[in-house]
Amino acid sequence: MNNQEFFTAALLHCRKQGIASIDNSGNCKYRGPNRLACAVGGILTDEEVQQVEVERGNIEGGTASFVLGYVPRLGNVSRGLADSIQAAHDHLMPAPGFIDVDATLPDPGRYGFAERSLANFNTRMREIANSYGLVFTEA
Repeated sequence: MNNQEFFTAALLHCRKQGIASIDNSGNCKYRGPNRLACAVGGILTDEEVQQVEVERGNIEGGTASFVLGYVPRLGNVSRGLADSIQAAHDHLMPAPGFIDVDATLPDPGRYGFAERSLANFNTRMREIANSYGLVFTEA
């Protein structure tokens, strides 16, 4: 998989899902509650998730770029690109309804946006595409 294929797959997965894959503490989950998956987790097959867990012990807690090292078909994907996409998911995708609104969530303002929204996620993804010379398709 190349950078463009990875970017497009992550973008389409996040748009289709519509909300972030995070737990009640606000932590991103590669595979979260209610069959949700983060930007990178949505690209991984169940077999690839199992392979990472066999080799690493647990898929959770590793950065997106770290997980790429365990998945051969993603070996050509830029680690910086993967981490940028994952950060956009973690900090800008709308939080699911089962999240406690009082829970401490990652700060979406970190990227210059005041709130989690699909519009802000898409804006950040467009910026990422531009910085890596990739094609961004509007929703």
